[in-house]
Amino acid sequence: MNLKTFHIVFISLAVLLLAVCAGMEWSTFQQTKAVSHKMGALGFGAAALVLAAYEVWFFFKTRRIIIA
Repeated sequence: MNLKTFHIVFISLAVLLLAVCAGMEWSTFQQTKAVSHKMGALGFGAAALVLAAYEVWFFFKTRRIIIA
């Protein structure tokens, strides 16, 4: 696996982990109504969106690069 592929896979896993954390925080917020859990869910969700946007940008920026 070359470095470009590893980077894309690693960022994808990070986005997935952030989305799961956001879901868990939101679920906890639904049960407890604590503002801290709501802010945590929004923070994790925002981080997941930013990282996903970075991944798309990286993919299109490096699509012409061929690394053997």
